[in-house]
Amino acid sequence: MFIDPKGTEYIDGYRKIDGFSKIFENEQKKSKEFSFWDDFKIIVNLLFRTKDITKVIESHKQYWFDSFKDFEDKMYSINSHALKRG
Repeated sequence: MFIDPKGTEYIDGYRKIDGFSKIFENEQKKSKEFSFWDDFKIIVNLLFRTKDITKVIESHKQYWFDSFKDFEDKMYSINSHALKRG
């Protein structure tokens, strides 16, 4: 896991999200699963930290958090989806 501590005042964060989405997500904005050999399945997710989530554009809010509780909820959601793929 890597958390990029960008503020929302930089448009670069949105560009990173758009590039990430093209590579690592499907059309429904769900993470793709990459398989290597027979044993490894890799799912890549992206989260940014900001001081104020209300300044994030709606279409990109799933990638941002501004509190530990929000981070925890998003990590739980990411992990529960990954475990369901099994």
